[in-house]
Amino acid sequence: MKQNLYRFYKIVFLSIILLLLTPVICNAEDDNKIVKVGFYEYGSYYYYDKNKNQTGYYDELLKHIAKELDMNYEYVNVPIDDGLKDLKNGDIDLLFGLNKTPEREKYYAFTNHYIANEDYAVYTNKDIKSNTLQSLKGLKFGYIPGEANNEYLLKILKEKNIPVDLVYCNSYKQTDTALRDKKVDFIVSTIFSDLEKEKFNSFYKFSCGPVYIAAPKKDEALIEKIDTVLLKNESQVNLYNKYFNKYFIKTVRKNIVIITLFILVLIFINYIFLKKLKAKRKYKKNRKQISEDLLNKKYIAFYQPIINPKTNKIIGIESLLRKISEDKILTPNLFIKDFEKYNMIFELSIWLVNNAIHNYNIIKTFKSFEEKKFYISVNISFIEIENEEFVKRLIEISKEHRFIKNTICLEIIEKFKTTDIEKIQESILKLKEAGYIIALDDFGVDYSNLNLLTSIDSNIVKLDKYFMDDITESILKQKILNFICDVSEISKKSIVCEGIEDLKQKTFIKNIDYKKIFIQGYYYSKPLPLESLAMFEVDSKK
Repeated sequence: MKQNLYRFYKIVFLSIILLLLTPVICNAEDDNKIVKVGFYEYGSYYYYDKNKNQTGYYDELLKHIAKELDMNYEYVNVPIDDGLKDLKNGDIDLLFGLNKTPEREKYYAFTNHYIANEDYAVYTNKDIKSNTLQSLKGLKFGYIPGEANNEYLLKILKEKNIPVDLVYCNSYKQTDTALRDKKVDFIVSTIFSDLEKEKFNSFYKFSCGPVYIAAPKKDEALIEKIDTVLLKNESQVNLYNKYFNKYFIKTVRKNIVIITLFILVLIFINYIFLKKLKAKRKYKKNRKQISEDLLNKKYIAFYQPIINPKTNKIIGIESLLRKISEDKILTPNLFIKDFEKYNMIFELSIWLVNNAIHNYNIIKTFKSFEEKKFYISVNISFIEIENEEFVKRLIEISKEHRFIKNTICLEIIEKFKTTDIEKIQESILKLKEAGYIIALDDFGVDYSNLNLLTSIDSNIVKLDKYFMDDITESILKQKILNFICDVSEISKKSIVCEGIEDLKQKTFIKNIDYKKIFIQGYYYSKPLPLESLAMFEVDSKK
């Protein structure tokens, strides 16, 4: 009985010892395991030296990792397009230089730290001058299936509808050789490849993102250990610089003149950039200042009456912009260029319209305007009328309760181009429908085409002072004026003669046989500030 009991204890003791030793034995086996690493020729990353030994950035990085982890490894030559398949099947344990994708992460474990961020370019043996992807149309593409950079370029070519002939290759060495032997017309390769030193045309540089070290899912523990080494990245950085900066340094030494010129260009660009930055800041500052001046009433409107010479009644007034500067009143020729220079004409015109709407309710209480129908006109350029956003904003203003239909007149100034008329007419119809009056300003100077009288659906035609100056002496201008009156009568347009300064001009216009011809000018009144307009009355003796 004691003998059996002794055997039982002996068996239990040996079992415990065996259980305790099992992890040690397993770890020892893991430590002695030879890790199979996939090797493929790839520029400065992986290549054979003159003694046919594997070397390159990835090789030295692997040696560094192996030393840190006390890891044994051996290379297994794999065609680049078979690397992932061999990794998945367990024929190899590690593969360097893989892009990480959600699909790949289902089957492989990747390091958290990337080992390179590769830049690629298209290399061609053709004399392509345009250096665009379109120039690759119909050419032979040395294509490595499964390679992220090759797939990326092929996708771009398909999206741009650029057909190419695919010549399948299984390594970068094969594509490089095919390019040199002119068996293909172009390939994709890293910008640090030997092709960069040769006389191949390269263009369309791109990146597919960082690359990592990958292993089968079952070897996640190994990947975690490798990550601890990569975390101490000083050695990795030094290795990377060793391979990918030495070519740059050699190039710098050989091309010191080019580098010097490059630096000078950078200095010049920096100067231009700083100059532009300074100009941009000044631009913003001045725009802000103009906006503040508009809000703070440093810009005001003067008003010049438009009068019916047959009745001496006011039918409208033109709003004319002025600026208050050190107790002086400046006319637009002294400051309007600031609005143009800082692209503020749009804002100015909206301000003028809003100001006219606001002041209309004040002016209609003045003695000469009380209970009378009149309008306030505002100058607008044809560029603004072509601007859909500007027209949209005016229409929005017309929907506000303070807006009274047919009280605000938009005087379109500057030249028309023949091609502009249709678009301007379209905008004018929208604005008229919104309740604005439309005037064709400066007719007789900038408008040389009388056809505009019928092409543009305006309510008013304003004849420029230049046209009216010698109207009493010029038979030709009198004939033209009679023609304009006839056309205006048919199309129900009013005529406003600007720049009328003497009795002779006024009498001539008064005697024209057309009821809707009016006068604006110093003969009746100069432009007046709002407080002076309140006191204005038409001289009945005139």
